[in-house]
Parts: sequence; structure tokens; C-alpha cells
Amino acid sequence: MHTVVKEVVENLIRLHPESLVGAIGKKSYEAFEKNSHPLGDVDLLVIDEHYQIFEREVVQYENLELDISYISEDLLHQEVAAGSVIWTDVVKRFEKIYEGKDNTFLRILALQQAGRENKPELTAEEINFIRFDLKHNLQYLSQQKHDQPQSYYLKNSYLAALIEAYFQLTEPVIPKRKKQLSILKEKEPALYKMIEDFYEKDSKQSYEILEKMTDHVLRHVGGPLLTFEKGVYPIDR
Repeated sequence: MHTVVKEVVENLIRLHPESLVGAIGKKSYEAFEKNSHPLGDVDLLVIDEHYQIFEREVVQYENLELDISYISEDLLHQEVAAGSVIWTDVVKRFEKIYEGKDNTFLRILALQQAGRENKPELTAEEINFIRFDLKHNLQYLSQQKHDQPQSYYLKNSYLAALIEAYFQLTEPVIPKRKKQLSILKEKEPALYKMIEDFYEKDSKQSYEILEKMTDHVLRHVGGPLLTFEKGVYPIDR
């Protein structure tokens, strides 16, 4: 176990002896099993009835960032029951380190199962909006080729939105942006290769690659949509 991480965890346990303390994600958890400096930051969660309002702190120790979240079990249950994507993901990836109160972890395991069973499905309208919105923005992008700074900025913004759309369509939870490319590299090598090509090609080719990527992301839901039939429209998007 890395000395700094061990000290922080021991201090959390000392301050919250009745709590459930754990890591969010396997990489953070492995920081407690391997005697080496973990790659990236370490995410920790303290579940304690004292925290009826969610609290968070991000601290730096010896060039290691620790992101510590504090929440009560009741509030955590409420967030998951309300369909919170973020908290459902946190519960799904929670790994126990210390349990000071009997059965708390068993209830979290039950919550993990409930979260898996209650994955929100996109409606037909939501899927059609994604199909239409991507195509609409891609068409607008094609009209900005004469303005190089604007075009460059919009293409990068579009790529980020396209990757997010991929996860909306394929995963119950959208991962953090810093993790999205590594997930794509493993799960969607063809799409990842197109992203690599996007950054290597010139302006004209990069636009064409965005078109191919859009077709690839939307291939299982009917492809890009040129028009939007009358219906529910998320205007804040």
C-alpha cells in the first residue's frame, strides 16, 4: 500500500469509526493492495450518517491527488432511487476498505444490484434527438470550413459530443471524460483508430473522418437523422 494513501485512509477511519470507507473504482482500490504509487488520482468514499448533505474534498499529498466524497447511507439510497447517473455509477464501482457498522456494506451491495436492474433506457424520442442533433451540428460544421479557428474549435467540440453520444447509446452511465478514450481503445478499437486519424489528418480529411465516426456511432440506431418529427424536444441541449 502506498504510504500516503494508507495514512489518509487510516485518518478517515479514525475520524469516522462508525462509517463505511471504500474506494471508487478498481484502480483506486488497487492502490490499497499494491505497495506502489498509483497511476492517476485516488477516489475514496466515506458513507456516514453525519453527512446528510453531500460533501467533497480534493487534496494533494506528494504529487498524489485524493478525491474524497462524504455522504450518508440514506442520502445515497435517495440519489440512486431518484435515478442519479453519477451516484448509480459510484455505487456500482464501490470497493469496501473498512466497515465500522454492521450490515452497511450488505445494503450497499443490494443497492448495487438495484442500480444494475434499474438502468434507465433511452426513449425513442431521446434516441431520435441524438441522431438529429449530431447530423444537424455536423452540417453546421461543414459550413464553417472557411473560418479556420472556428472550424477547429467546433470540430473538437463535436468530437467530444460524439463520444458522449456513443456512451449514451451503449452504456448505462457516461464515464468521466478523462476515462472515455481508454475505454474506447479497449471496447471500440475501430472507433478509437478513427479518433487517432482525426488528429493526424488535415482539415478537409478530419471533417470526412467525423462523418465516418458519426455513421459508426449511430449505425445500430438507424444512422443520422436529417429531420425531426413533431414530439418532445430537449431544448436545453
